[in-house]
Amino acid sequence: MGGGALRRRAAFGLAALMAAALLSGCSTTPRPEGVVERWLLALNEGTAGRPEQYAPDALSQRVLPGWRTKDPGQLDTIEVGRGEDLELTGIHRSNHYAVPYRVVTVDGAEQRGTIVLTQQSLDGAWRTLAVEPPFPRLRLPSEGGPSVGTSSSSVWLISLGVAVALTLISMVLMHVVGKRPHSIPVATQPGEKDSADRKT
Repeated sequence: MGGGALRRRAAFGLAALMAAALLSGCSTTPRPEGVVERWLLALNEGTAGRPEQYAPDALSQRVLPGWRTKDPGQLDTIEVGRGEDLELTGIHRSNHYAVPYRVVTVDGAEQRGTIVLTQQSLDGAWRTLAVEPPFPRLRLPSEGGPSVGTSSSSVWLISLGVAVALTLISMVLMHVVGKRPHSIPVATQPGEKDSADRKT
């Protein structure tokens, strides 16, 4: 294998490593809204959904009483809104988050409220702590509140920064790989050319 091929492989390998490092730096713990949505979806699947990995059984019973003995698909509608840190809602408790929700069962019963989550100190994961009445400050998308799927400006800036960084890295590496060592002419000493001509 030639030196050029080796240099190309090394350059592409370095680019892959740097891309992985940049992307891993952008990875974050799932947001509280995502945890709430996963919990409610798991609860709708019954025992197969394992909702206990997101919330204690007592809270699951409050949202869907008797869920263990019910068939999957008891929730006809699941809606989760954009939440806020509890300190922003006027409740001064650090590492706590409030998320509005609404569920409608197949028989038409509707339940609205606020799910309070706490962030674990060991792994930073969010876990459901309590089910509270609706907070007037937190509105669901159906009530005119912001959608959970709306990306914040910080997420867009991070994505843009990663894209620009990867582009610059690729350009630099391709420039380096594209270079080839040029042969340097060797100066001949006086008389060497005449000697070579006589031998021929």
